[in-house]
Amino acid sequence: QKLFKSPIYLIADKTFPLFKKNNHKILSVETIDREKWEKMKFIFLYPGSGFSRLVDSFLNNHKIIVQNSFKIRSLETAANLSYEGLGCTFIPSFYLKQNFDSNKCNIFKLSEDIFSVQLVIAFLRDMNFNEETKKFIKEVVKYYKNKK
Repeated sequence: QKLFKSPIYLIADKTFPLFKKNNHKILSVETIDREKWEKMKFIFLYPGSGFSRLVDSFLNNHKIIVQNSFKIRSLETAANLSYEGLGCTFIPSFYLKQNFDSNKCNIFKLSEDIFSVQLVIAFLRDMNFNEETKKFIKEVVKYYKNKK
């Protein structure tokens, strides 16, 4: 069951063509220039996670062939390395910092038409859950419906 759709952000180091020193605002990316993006230095997650597959799909859809990247295991670590200006990485909104050193990185919100994440709760509808599980699912769905 779908809970909500959330934008993806790019924490960008100086290799990003739109990088602006001393910019403390969150900027927007409305279009993708494949050739410029291929020159960027990226920090990615190792394959296997849902978010890693989502990023791979985004890159494939835009025919971006990354030539300079390294992989790590944690999205939080990728975000922290990017905040220090060591590469660019994609993050969901819950890893977004409002205070960042704009000499090291910029933050860009990607248009939801370009890249977003759909948060879902997955379960077998015909499964016979105990009452606690049913209540949990109901409360999660209710919580996210009220956030809209």
